[in-house]
Amino acid sequence: MIKNNVEILAPVSNHEMLKAAVFTGANAVYLGLTEFNARKSADNFTPDEIVGIVEFCHGAGVKVNIVLNTIIYSREIPQLVKVIKLIAEAGVDAVIVQDLATAFLCKKISPTLALHASTQLACTNLSGALQLQDMGFARVILARELSKKEIAHITQNCTIETEVFVHGAMCMGVSGQCYLSAFLGGRSGNRGECASPCRLPFTAREGVGVVTAQDGDFHLSLKDQSLVDYIPDLQEMGVACVKIEGRLRSAQYVAAAVNACVQVLNKEVYDKGLLQDIFSRSGFSTAYFDGEKNEDMFGVRSREENDLTRAAAPKLQELYRRQLQHTPITANVIIENTTVCLTVSDGVNRVEKHADCVLEPSKSDTFKQAVEKAVGKLGGTPFNLSSCTITVPDGVYIPLSIINELRRQAIQQLLETRSQQTPHETFDVALPAPSRKTVPATGLHARFSSPDQIPFDLIDNIDKMIFPIEQAHNIPTEIYLKVVLELPRGVFGDDSAVLFAIKDAIKLGFKAFEVNNIGQVHLLKNIENIEIYSGFAMNITNEIAAQALCDMGVSTITVSPETKLIDVSNIDISAKTGVLGYGFLPLMITRACPLHNITSCKTCNKTGVLRDRKGKNFTVTCTGSIRNIFNPIPIYMGDRQLEIFCDFVCLYFTNETAGKVREVCDRFMTAKPFNREFTRGLYY
Repeated sequence: MIKNNVEILAPVSNHEMLKAAVFTGANAVYLGLTEFNARKSADNFTPDEIVGIVEFCHGAGVKVNIVLNTIIYSREIPQLVKVIKLIAEAGVDAVIVQDLATAFLCKKISPTLALHASTQLACTNLSGALQLQDMGFARVILARELSKKEIAHITQNCTIETEVFVHGAMCMGVSGQCYLSAFLGGRSGNRGECASPCRLPFTAREGVGVVTAQDGDFHLSLKDQSLVDYIPDLQEMGVACVKIEGRLRSAQYVAAAVNACVQVLNKEVYDKGLLQDIFSRSGFSTAYFDGEKNEDMFGVRSREENDLTRAAAPKLQELYRRQLQHTPITANVIIENTTVCLTVSDGVNRVEKHADCVLEPSKSDTFKQAVEKAVGKLGGTPFNLSSCTITVPDGVYIPLSIINELRRQAIQQLLETRSQQTPHETFDVALPAPSRKTVPATGLHARFSSPDQIPFDLIDNIDKMIFPIEQAHNIPTEIYLKVVLELPRGVFGDDSAVLFAIKDAIKLGFKAFEVNNIGQVHLLKNIENIEIYSGFAMNITNEIAAQALCDMGVSTITVSPETKLIDVSNIDISAKTGVLGYGFLPLMITRACPLHNITSCKTCNKTGVLRDRKGKNFTVTCTGSIRNIFNPIPIYMGDRQLEIFCDFVCLYFTNETAGKVREVCDRFMTAKPFNREFTRGLYY
């Protein structure tokens, strides 16, 4: 029996994994369909299988969460509507979403279907949880980069439920904010197609310049995280759910992880060695949770570990050979005259069964104990007998075969009752009429890392100039009216420092701010007389998500660089929309440092280079809270501007010198081709 009030959520991608999760004691499972899920290469389930899965799980007292956690393109929205309706009508308990369009449509189509915010929404701070709470989400799955203190701060200062990953793979990049796979190979993590290039070798060096050596280490490959031992701490702070990562792993892995969580909650000792044998990368890490981010976080999968996994798998199959009996039921047996009545209840559902009987004189005084033992034979079911009352005249008995048969009938009916579908009510939703922008972009925005990069003789041609908010005090007053202050992408736990910086900037006279995560919308939306811009990191790829941001007060949106130009033109709403037309795109933001294996924070100059196996050099910069890893070659669309149907194009300058900025601006403003290696990104 599991004695807890924190939910254990297990990953499943096939029927054996489903059985392993349910039979070892998971309280809930999460799974993907063949569409719109962030593990496209998992087995996944067809829509036709969902009803059977819900019936099986609900019979065992297990909730079913469906993942719809990818970004959505406009052309996919009609199909998304069909999938949401199907999920709701199947009686699924919750949907895990990334895209704001999916969240909006779920609320419109099925208001009683619970919404859980995917970790792909990159909720790293309290304001993010509060914003999602305002939007009607029931739960937020917190970013994996948070410490114990930060998780507690968020959990204890909002009413939305929090969910925390306690076991499984760790991405180097913040989930939902990684474009490495998409831009290096066209396989987007935000579309469930990540090719895991971070698991490949890279050579690293500190400082600027290039790396020439071809050999490398695994500077972007983290160990798996395991916080199983810390589940009581998470329970104490009020976390609602502990989550196991692993839809691409095995049924044996799921069984081992669920069993470990169950045993910890029951204050029992679990087999840590077996848990590690079934899968690890050089062991496990608790670095983020402990606040100890260093070289010990990094690890790779070895041949020896593969051998250990093969040896451990048969042992772990025993864990889910029989179902864990974790649901208490009560029973009442009344024997009188010529009838016997057995009633069983799980606290919600009640089943009563009757049978004829003939009372016979008893030669023993242990009949009641025998009846209770017969009623308690519940193996192969999710039930355990918590209490049993027996009323029978003294000195008589009936054959126990009658009790056994009544028990079988009652338990079968109880399971069937619990398994019955309870569909959510669904409503038709009016989708926006198809609309397409047909005029090429005329506005020009430019994002700078510092005022030192500004080409002052060209600023009359630039409509908006974007700077990191920490540069506010360095910006010349004569350009204040053109300036938008960019809020940082990586803010973890407490965001009071960002709010202070916003208020300070407003006192200086700035009136426009760019948000780069959902929490920053919450920080800004109630401040009067300011304008809110949305940066590319908000991952807006369709008109419904864009309109959702508009409804929160956002006036200008930079569309995700993962959006094809044909899809950019379909985002035709009242807000201004734009795309990145130039820039070394930050492909990854990470809280762990890829330079930790070659230097320490005390001696590092906050800049470094990674070189991949193809000889490309990726610049790494550190802002203290996060590290940016930049694409080796820039996007350039200056000679294709007539194909960009939106309101503006943004030139995204990062580490360029003032001379290089001027050159790019001149070239872009005259629509000249680029004169060095470049990419069109994912626009085509």
